[in-house]
Amino acid sequence: MKSLMKREAVGATDPGKVDKRGRVGTGHRPWAVERESRSIIERSGMMLLPACLILFFAAATPGASQTFEVPANRSAAQILPANLIAGPHYRVRDKVVSYGYMHHFTVDSDFGVFEVTGNGALRKLLREIRAIAGLKKVKQSKAYL
Repeated sequence: MKSLMKREAVGATDPGKVDKRGRVGTGHRPWAVERESRSIIERSGMMLLPACLILFFAAATPGASQTFEVPANRSAAQILPANLIAGPHYRVRDKVVSYGYMHHFTVDSDFGVFEVTGNGALRKLLREIRAIAGLKKVKQSKAYL
């Protein structure tokens, strides 16, 4: 109730009545109309600004019309030495997807199918496959029991 009284004291609500600031009342509640119209204007302005910025930067980018490099399929034999393509417990699939210098390999092994990105990651995976094979060998021996 107090909040209503304060609002009425700020704006002139009776027709012909003058408030403290010298405004003449029109018989409606100006704070409700001002808030509603202000929020619509603020919302539309907040949506318009990012849209204008996106259009500006899209038009200002010089390379926007250039095409990008697409991934190419290459053979594993073109990228890897022969001793890394196949081993006793694994085989690198022949199709290798290349994004420039990043190669995506798929390795079939006795322990599952693995996908790695990069030559370093492939070498690490092949060492891990050899280590798993060594652990399996020890597990099957009499020394493990």
